[in-house]
Amino acid sequence: MTDDKSLPASEGRLKRFVENLPGIAYRCRPTAPWEMEFVGGRVRATTGYPAAAFESGEIAYGDIVLDADVEELRREIRDGVEYRSQFSASYRIRTREGEVRHVFERGAPVVEDDDVEALEGIVIDVTDRKESKRRLRRQNELFTNTQRLADVGGWELDVRNDELRWTDQVKRIHGVSRDSSPTVEDAIGFYHPEDRPEIRSAVERAIEDGEPFDRTLRIQTDDGEQRWVRVRGSPTAIGGRVVRLSGAIQDVTDSKQREQLLRLLHRLLRHNLRNDLNVIRGYTDTLGEELPGGESTEYAERIETAATNLLKKSETAKELLDISLNRRETQRTVDLRELLDRIAEELRGRYPRAEIRVRADDSAVLEGDRRLDALFEQLLENAIEHSDCDAPRVEVTANASADEVRVEIADDGPGIPPEEWSVVVEEDETDSTPLRHGSGVGLLLASVVVDDYGGDLECDNASEGGAAVTVRLPR
Repeated sequence: MTDDKSLPASEGRLKRFVENLPGIAYRCRPTAPWEMEFVGGRVRATTGYPAAAFESGEIAYGDIVLDADVEELRREIRDGVEYRSQFSASYRIRTREGEVRHVFERGAPVVEDDDVEALEGIVIDVTDRKESKRRLRRQNELFTNTQRLADVGGWELDVRNDELRWTDQVKRIHGVSRDSSPTVEDAIGFYHPEDRPEIRSAVERAIEDGEPFDRTLRIQTDDGEQRWVRVRGSPTAIGGRVVRLSGAIQDVTDSKQREQLLRLLHRLLRHNLRNDLNVIRGYTDTLGEELPGGESTEYAERIETAATNLLKKSETAKELLDISLNRRETQRTVDLRELLDRIAEELRGRYPRAEIRVRADDSAVLEGDRRLDALFEQLLENAIEHSDCDAPRVEVTANASADEVRVEIADDGPGIPPEEWSVVVEEDETDSTPLRHGSGVGLLLASVVVDDYGGDLECDNASEGGAAVTVRLPR
């Protein structure tokens, strides 16, 4: 009597167990297409079909296995049957809705009197896991490709055991093989002898004081080549104690060499060219006073005018180099009303006959640095200097939307010639067409700054005369 009562209870527990499985429990025929004798669990959720559809023979399990995967599944089951052992297989099925799902199956033959009567096992939907692995693989590939393209790699130092790990790209930067395992001292040894104290001190302060670092230093690669690298490190602390440093190393040799060239040009413009032009102006002024009138005096005046114009262009070019060499300045909140009013006041002092009007909304505010000063001073001064009026008039308006600020500088001059505006829109850097007047250099400076901010620079020449230059900068 007790056994009879316990049987339904046992069956109930088994039913609940099957229903709570993270997959499908089954008993089926041992040969394809594997008609089901019993199937339970997450049948509909996995296949889209009700369990009754399989148990009634309306559809065989083999019918939903993708053709490309059937043979592999058949082989795994055949080996399990032949050797009377467990088998497992990963394959794809097509659901009732047409969706392809990845599943994992583990089963075993049911043997009676040495004959295989059926197969029993479980099928688990692993689509999400497969998709996660695929995404992870794609992310790793993207990370590797990005490292290679940007010439940047990652590193990590476990402070507790001094274990240093480099990504493959860091190893490539240092010219060592992928299977190398450098120590901390090995890594510091790659740095130029003059730079080793600086990197060692930065690492020590990061460990002792939790201070991050960002340095641009020289290394000597394994094959003796000198390279410039930007190395950054950030500490991770547990319980107030730094346990790990992690960061990045980027090969910046090309940009460092360009920076050195820019600094050389900056010195030439600041000292050599400027001094020589001032000497020319001085001697020309003396010649103009001592030469008799007529053409000789006129030629001397032309030389002095050309030298003055060239000096102004060199000042603008120097300012452009200043901007290129100081692109990593700290950003601050810039009120364009205050900035434009200040620039206008300075220019009124230099050009007393000029009329400059500024209208700016209170909302015209953005994050920026001193490059904005150079940008708007250059555009306003261009508008005044190249006017053909005795009393140039310049109208400046500034307003803002949620996404950008917009500044328009309109003048009553002759407009900007297309060949001058071409320095902004032309992509051909080898174009040797000379600039007809100094605004081309100023516009080039303006376009460099606007590009750095991710903005747009536009020009509209009015038919009745005058030009309107519009600057759009993201907020």
